[in-house]
Amino acid sequence: MFLSAVQNIAPEIPESVFYLFSYYPIRDAALNKNPKVIVCSGTPLKLAVVYPFYGIICRLLLSVHIKPNFHRLNKDFAALLESDLVIDLAGISFVDGREKYLPFNIACILTPLILGKRIVKYSQAVGPFNNSFNRLLARVFLPKLDYIIARGEITKSNLDALGLKNTIIGADSAFAMRTDKAAHLHAGEYLEPGFRNKTIVGISPSSVIEQSCEQLQINYQQIMADFINFLIENEDCNVLIIPHSIRKYTLKRKNNDLLICRRIHDQVQEKNRCILIADELNAQELREIISLSNFFVASRFHAMVSSLAMKVPTCVCGWSHKYLEVLRMFDMEEYAFDYKQLNLTVLITMYHKMRTNEADLKQKFDRYLPDVMISSGKNAAVAKNLLET
Repeated sequence: MFLSAVQNIAPEIPESVFYLFSYYPIRDAALNKNPKVIVCSGTPLKLAVVYPFYGIICRLLLSVHIKPNFHRLNKDFAALLESDLVIDLAGISFVDGREKYLPFNIACILTPLILGKRIVKYSQAVGPFNNSFNRLLARVFLPKLDYIIARGEITKSNLDALGLKNTIIGADSAFAMRTDKAAHLHAGEYLEPGFRNKTIVGISPSSVIEQSCEQLQINYQQIMADFINFLIENEDCNVLIIPHSIRKYTLKRKNNDLLICRRIHDQVQEKNRCILIADELNAQELREIISLSNFFVASRFHAMVSSLAMKVPTCVCGWSHKYLEVLRMFDMEEYAFDYKQLNLTVLITMYHKMRTNEADLKQKFDRYLPDVMISSGKNAAVAKNLLET
C-alpha cells in the first residue's frame, strides 16, 4: 500500500517527500532505498503517548503565537508537524471483534487530528459496528477525517450505517502498485531448472490464521502440509510456499509468516518439488513470485491482492469480510471460505474448483481487473486533490 502511494503520488507532485511512520522503523530504514522516503518511528508508544503529548504542547504554544522548533527535540514529530497530508494505511480498523486494536487504530490518527492535519484513510476494511464500544469510538473519530476510502461494498455499507458523509468506495491501493524488470528477474531466480515444467501452486500461509485456528484446535500446520503433499503426489504439481509477511531474525509470530511456513515445509515429503521463499523481499518481488503460480491459495490479504492483480486463479482462507468484498469485485466470492471451515477436504475441493473453472476465472480477470485498477486509482486521486486544495 505504501509503495503504491509513493508510485502514484510522486509523479504528480514531483517535490513531494514521504515520511513513513513504521511499526519497525530500524528494519524498514535499513530496507529503504528511495531518497524521497524518510522512515520515522511509528511504534505504539510514540503514536499513542509521545506524539500526542508533543501535539498538545505545540497547539498550546501556537495559541500564544509561539512557533515551536521540534527538530532538535524530536525529528519524527517534526516530520509529522510539517506534513501537508496524513495517509492512514491501516488496512483494517474499527472492526468488531478486534477491540484490542482500537487504541492503535485511534493512535494512528490522534496526533494528526490534534494538529489539524488533513487525513485520508486509504482503502481499507472498516466495521461492522455492532459492538457498542467500537461504534462509540467510530462515531467520535471517523467523522473528523477528510476521506475514508471503503475497500468494498461491505465496508461502505458499514460506514453508511453510521451516517458518515466522508466516504467513497475504492479498491485496495495495492492493486495500483507497479512492478519492474529487476523484480521480475529476481523472482525467476528462485525457481530451480525444470520447476516450471509442471503446474505450480503458490500458497501464502498466515500466522494470523494459524493463531485463530489454534483457538479452535484446528491443526493448521498439519492441514497445510497434507494439502501440499496431496498436490505433489496426487496432482503432480510443484508448490511455492510464500510467506508474505516476514521478520526474518525473530521468533515472534506477529507480522511474521516465516515461522509457520518453515514448519509446514519441514513436513513436505518431496522437498525438491516444494520451494520455500525464505528471504525478506520487497512488495514488487513478492508480486512477481506470486505471478509465477498457475493457481494460488491465499491467507495473507495482500498476497491475495497480488495474485488477483497478476490474473492468477485464486482461492482464499480468510478471517474477515475484507477478503470477500475484494473477491466480489471479480465475481469470485465463491472462492473464499472462513478459517473455521478449514480442513483438507475443503482445500482439495477449492483447488479442483479452480482447475475446472480456470478458463472462466481468466475471463473474469479480463472483464473486471481494468475497472478494479481504475477504482484503486481513486486513492492517489483523493490524496492529490487534498494536497492541491
